[in-house]
Parts: sequence; C-alpha cells; structure tokens
Amino acid sequence: MPEDDLRIVRVELTEQSRKVWRDLNNDHPLQYPVLLWLSRSLDDFERLSVKTWAGMTVGIDAMTVLLTNTTLEAVRDQLGALNGKIANAATRGRQMRDAAFAEDDRLLALEAEINDSLGNPNN
Repeated sequence: MPEDDLRIVRVELTEQSRKVWRDLNNDHPLQYPVLLWLSRSLDDFERLSVKTWAGMTVGIDAMTVLLTNTTLEAVRDQLGALNGKIANAATRGRQMRDAAFAEDDRLLALEAEINDSLGNPNN
C-alpha cells in the first residue's frame, strides 16, 4: 500500500470507553477514548510526527491511534479532518525520515573523505 494512502479504516471502543467502566472508576462521564485503526502501520518517524504534530497517541502496534476525551459522535463528525490530520503528520514524518537519512549519508561520505585524506581508506 502506498505511503500516501494512509486513512482511518475502523473505529473501536476500549474498555475505558464504556459507560459502566467510566461510572465505576469515576472517569469523565461525557467523553471517553476511541481507538482509530489505520490502513497501514506507521514507521517510527511517522509515529513521532503523529504524536508531536497531530497530538495523538499511537498504539503499540503502530496501526492504531488513540483519541482521548472524545465521543463516537465527535469522531464521526470529524472523520475527514482526522484523516487529514493523521495523513499530514505522517507526511511530515516521512520528510523528517528522508532528511535524516540524507544527512547520515552526507556525514558518512565526509567521514570517508577525511579518513581517505589521512591514509585510512578502510575506516
């Protein structure tokens, strides 16, 4: 699946979403967590960006995003915006990843150049 085809494919309530759990645990009575399943896993840079730029918690398996203090109605009403927010953050993550790898390549080339000038071509 292409990187730009990232979207929400399913929503899921957690145990803490249920009214019974919220009442028994003195949790927020009107809002609750909702888990968003994505069309593909996020890589490490995308995960960081979704957390940093979108302000969302990425699940352990990297195919889920947890929204806290929301409702299913709010998720339904904001699906387009949520998809856009996640996709934009993932795009930023890929740009960060590409820039990091490019910088690492530049540093490795410079290291090799310096070592060659010192007569150490294998370092």
